Amino acid sequence: GATFMAAGSSAPELVTAFLGAFVTKGDIGVSTILGSAIYNLLGISAACGLFSSVVSRLSCWPLFRDCLAYTISAAAVLAMIADNR
Repeated sequence: GATFMAAGSSAPELVTAFLGAFVTKGDIGVSTILGSAIYNLLGISAACGLFSSVVSRLSCWPLFRDCLAYTISAAAVLAMIADNR
């Protein structure tokens, strides 16, 4: 089951990388990495919430914490690849 979950969550990045390498013959770049991560964080979480039969009460703290962690992570990725080496 874990293998199928990993393949499903990485499918958007895999398809975009395949299209970038073989169809458009271009560099896919940072947008593929960050876009796939956004889909994995938001799209899969939203789908789980939509198909859940339980109503959950959420506070602002988890959303703020996760957005802050993602912003720091995205800034770190951009800082590491900014020099193109």
